[in-house]
Amino acid sequence: MADARKYSGLGITIPFSCYDSDLARAAAAAATPQALNASDTALGAVWAASGALAELCYENAGDVGRFVGTSFVARDIMQIVDALGEDGLLRYYGFSYGTTLGATVAAMFPDRMDKLLFDGVVNPTEYWAGPTYQAILDTDATLSAFFASCIESPSFCPLSQISSSAIDLEHRLASLLQTLKYSPLVLGPNNPDNIVTYAAVKAAIVGALYFPSTWSSLSSQLFALLTANATAYATAPAPPDPFPPSLFPDLSGPEVLDGIACADRALRSENLTDLLPVLARFEDESWIRGDGDVAIATLHCARWKLASAERYTGSFDDVRTKHPVLIVGNTIDPATPLAGARNLSEDFKGSVLLENNGVGHTTIASPSLCVAKYVRAYFVNGTLPAVGTVCESVTSTQPFAFDGSYLGALESLGNVTKRSVGSYEEEKGDVALFNAVRAVGKRFTESKMGLRGR
Repeated sequence: MADARKYSGLGITIPFSCYDSDLARAAAAAATPQALNASDTALGAVWAASGALAELCYENAGDVGRFVGTSFVARDIMQIVDALGEDGLLRYYGFSYGTTLGATVAAMFPDRMDKLLFDGVVNPTEYWAGPTYQAILDTDATLSAFFASCIESPSFCPLSQISSSAIDLEHRLASLLQTLKYSPLVLGPNNPDNIVTYAAVKAAIVGALYFPSTWSSLSSQLFALLTANATAYATAPAPPDPFPPSLFPDLSGPEVLDGIACADRALRSENLTDLLPVLARFEDESWIRGDGDVAIATLHCARWKLASAERYTGSFDDVRTKHPVLIVGNTIDPATPLAGARNLSEDFKGSVLLENNGVGHTTIASPSLCVAKYVRAYFVNGTLPAVGTVCESVTSTQPFAFDGSYLGALESLGNVTKRSVGSYEEEKGDVALFNAVRAVGKRFTESKMGLRGR
């Protein structure tokens, strides 16, 4: 199971849509700033739009809005387990928001848990209470890793032509964003997105940080912007859209994410002044993301009018599952920092944290044969890695240089001989396992199930 928000009974069995048409939805999105610092009036505009969205969803989706939320899905999962007629125990593999769902199921039904694996942990206590400060704790660190890797792999990163200093490149980006705020880049009338704005560039950067496989594309775009080359920017390969239309079933819209998260969270306020300290802390946590999607989602939820018929109000402290949980996290993750994994491992007694020395959102973004073997051993035999185990991954050294192949993975770890991975038969098994991990990662990236933190 991956990020379960697409498959949580929403848009397939329970459609959730606040708008009468896609045109109305698009018009509302176009009128709403996508960054709170995009202008002097952006914050007020987003606050007003949050209230309008809350009213619209209350009127148009109120009949199902009470039954949207994580607790309902947790009970659905256990009903599925019962319907299977097996041993009555849950086996679960959750990524990103899927870790929140999994942690909630485990806290509600600890005695019915068999093997649970959480990869890319969203802090469940923060998720339910809001605001989700920890979600962006390492976003800036991921951006710094992007620039550092660029300098280390100049042949794969056009940005290295501008400066040989990662810190200088980051400063240049900050300056560029301030310039775009007041002087957006005009691409020309023949380009469908003919104006490049502060908010659009920030959002594209954050989306690309999730997957190092997109970093070369991001580098090309930023190189074009920093050299004021509109033609090059228009033709540069764009990082994938983190919220493509294909993500949402025909009968639901992107607001279904607010429907889930806001129904779950306790934070409410009709006074923007009360939330200013919250927004200031978001900006303290991340300069690249602090005024973006996570802060805006907090404003949406603050004004939400649909209360879930059931919210999990219990604790995640001292959860004792029937079988110990395996928790995995990347050393640097722009949306689910390793700190969240450490917090959860302390709360779930007997669990073990496996660190993947890599960068990106979940280990799928930073494949590791080492992690894959531990995961396989856990689900097949129930064995856990030793406490303190750290695996190397394909992004441990030079994320830009990884070409996606098994040999490339070995080369990225400085390990290319057949002897280094054992016998020929063992190596064939390793190749198959690594390719399987890459296939899952490709599907995860393309579907964008690793949604940005809400």
